[in-house]
Amino acid sequence: MSTMPTLYLRDVPESLVARLRGRARRNRRSMNAEAVAILQGALDDELEDDDLIARFRSLQFTVPEGAPSVVEAIRMGRDELDRRYRR
Repeated sequence: MSTMPTLYLRDVPESLVARLRGRARRNRRSMNAEAVAILQGALDDELEDDDLIARFRSLQFTVPEGAPSVVEAIRMGRDELDRRYRR
């Protein structure tokens, strides 16, 4: 049987401890189990964020030749809105 590492936290605000205690009760877990679940969820979300960032970086966008710049496209959109609503 292997032993699990122990993590100690210092200087935890009492208000945070109270919130953790309440959340643990609502989820019918010990405070330790609740803290582990919160840490696991936060780190899992971080991994998903890293994966999403990697996916975005792998995308390659090509802009057709002669396409307006971003600034020009925004101006064109604003001009169109002005024309529509100036009546």
